[in-house]
Amino acid sequence: ETVRRELLPDTLFDALFATLRHTATRLRSAFLFQREVEKALPPKLPFEQWIDTLPRTLSLDPYALHGHLRPMTDFVPKHAVTFRVETGLAPVVSWLDDLTGTKGSPREIGTFNMLETRVKTPVEPIKLTPPVLDTIAALYAADFERFGYPVDPDDMQDDT
Repeated sequence: ETVRRELLPDTLFDALFATLRHTATRLRSAFLFQREVEKALPPKLPFEQWIDTLPRTLSLDPYALHGHLRPMTDFVPKHAVTFRVETGLAPVVSWLDDLTGTKGSPREIGTFNMLETRVKTPVEPIKLTPPVLDTIAALYAADFERFGYPVDPDDMQDDT
């Protein structure tokens, strides 16, 4: 956030918002993208093993993978209005309508850049196991505290 503030000071904007994604599913997505699309990871590398490398990776290079591994608290401004991707993006459209006093187009924000459209063969789903979730919860504790996500994304059914 410090770098962002130097380039784009908070006083430059009338309002700020951010879309959030559960940290565990965000990391799983980054892993799959690196393994299946970018081919930057070995094809058989287990997600659990990769997660175990994150503390060292982030200590050596906090901006590894172009910053995709950074905690959201590092780049979401403290006073930004936040929206969860898991609930859909319709609330963003409503918020923008309220903010601008308009009801202009578009009326919805579409979904793009899905893994299924980027790979030729289906990718086997990756289960978020308790040990993996424990590692993620410890490493990204500030995100879970600030944004109120449960550690296990499966516990969000009533939260979304």
